[in-house]
Amino acid sequence: MTETTELPQVKMVTIPGSDNHGGYLALKLVLPWVCRKCGGPRGEPFKVADWDGDRKMTVDAWRNPCGHLELYSEIRADLQREGKL
Repeated sequence: MTETTELPQVKMVTIPGSDNHGGYLALKLVLPWVCRKCGGPRGEPFKVADWDGDRKMTVDAWRNPCGHLELYSEIRADLQREGKL
């Protein structure tokens, strides 16, 4: 019998580049589509408005079926730790 390893689904999303209004910056990222807290599936992305000072930008948000909230800042910190940002 051959063992197979299933790769996690990935999705491209846009998130704010900073929390502190560091300039109008949105990041386009390809993320593994699993909750960073429990490994369950993430919810379907949908567009939301975000504000950087007085500038409005559109980013992606999602609601995880597991109920875990994932902050954009946590996702950026994970990527920085992994050397991907």
